[in-house]
Amino acid sequence: MLNRNFNKTKYFSLEVLILILIGIFYLTLPNLLKQSWFSVVVWIREAIHSGDGAKLFLASTSVNFTYALLSFTTYLWSLLLVKFFFTNIGNSNRRLLIIATYLIIRIISRYLGYPVEVMLDFVSMIIILLLTKYANMNLDRISTEVIISLQVLIALQWTNTMPAMSAVFIGQTDLPVSIKISGAYLDNTLVQNMISLAFMVPLLLSATMTSMRIRANKRMVAIYEENMQKAKELKDAQTKIMENRVYKEVNAMAHDLKTPLVTIRGLNSMLMLSKDMNKLIPYSERIENAVEKMSELISGFLYGSHRQKITSGELINYVRAQVPIDNELINFDFTDINENLSICGNKIRLSRAIINIIENAIIATGNQDTRSISLNCVRVNNDIKITIMDNGKGVEYDKISHLFDIGYSGVGSTGLGLPFAKQILEEHDGSIHIESELGLGTSVIITVPIYEE
Repeated sequence: MLNRNFNKTKYFSLEVLILILIGIFYLTLPNLLKQSWFSVVVWIREAIHSGDGAKLFLASTSVNFTYALLSFTTYLWSLLLVKFFFTNIGNSNRRLLIIATYLIIRIISRYLGYPVEVMLDFVSMIIILLLTKYANMNLDRISTEVIISLQVLIALQWTNTMPAMSAVFIGQTDLPVSIKISGAYLDNTLVQNMISLAFMVPLLLSATMTSMRIRANKRMVAIYEENMQKAKELKDAQTKIMENRVYKEVNAMAHDLKTPLVTIRGLNSMLMLSKDMNKLIPYSERIENAVEKMSELISGFLYGSHRQKITSGELINYVRAQVPIDNELINFDFTDINENLSICGNKIRLSRAIINIIENAIIATGNQDTRSISLNCVRVNNDIKITIMDNGKGVEYDKISHLFDIGYSGVGSTGLGLPFAKQILEEHDGSIHIESELGLGTSVIITVPIYEE
């Protein structure tokens, strides 16, 4: 707490110091600019005596830039004052407060003898307000605020020496009036108007383009942040779906464990009732087999690296026990099976991969009058090739490559089954491939290396 208070005090002291330094600079500016303004008077006299309009251009340039320096220093002072000490009000109110502070300082400065163009100051503040509001800028980034305000103030100061602007009470202080009178004496009024426009218009366009660019950048940042938020929400949704998938796997495992548990319980009851000691050994062996099956199920579920030698027949039979082959609405064909091929793998995870593919096929055939799903298992060289085919609606060719993206689904499922299957098969040095034609159905081909001792 003490460190936090110390940091706040230190930051407050720095703010006050910056404002004091800018204030001192502003108060000393007239004395610093006296030599420049004296040179302006000299150039005006030389222009009148020699008829050289170039001297008036030098005088105009010097006056406009020194006036812009005074205006910009005042604006920066007002900007920092509001930024440092008025942090609890809205951005729009802070902008209005900056303009009010700026105009008050300029009016006070006029009574202190500073060359102040009140009408021009008012117009400048309105344009800065419009540009910053269009850019949707806040006061957190002073640099962009400085760039826009500096361009606007320098651009509009050229109207001080523009004879055409005298009618709207701009350029009313001594030096601008002297320059315009000298220009009229030399019949140089049109040239003065054109030169002022040549400097003013590009600078105003530059300020406008800067404002537009800042607005575009803010919009791009907002879109990026929105996309990041959507990506986060999608990731959270995928995580939730994955948790549901894990929950489903746990339920499936619990169902698988129930069978050996029932076997153990039944055999144990028979042992308790039986008085024939000759039945003890076969019952004990069957209990041991049930316990071993439970251990196998648990190891296969908990340890992805768990491997065991299994036959293709054992794998397909385990899959067959988990899918609704007795569903009268679906014609399941599991007849073309080579059951004597050996695999070294995780039976639980491999079977879940195949079951996920079959579940997708069940969903894909949901709108067909006659629903058909077939599974065949054959040997191809040194691999076991398992093909699951359905007569569903099929998948468009350009969408097949996206089916393995997490969350993407061509059949309205969770979009996790195929990515999970691909991951499992790759862990077993296998592969998965999809062939589909719109309106004709889909074939999913998976391969797993044959285990040879």
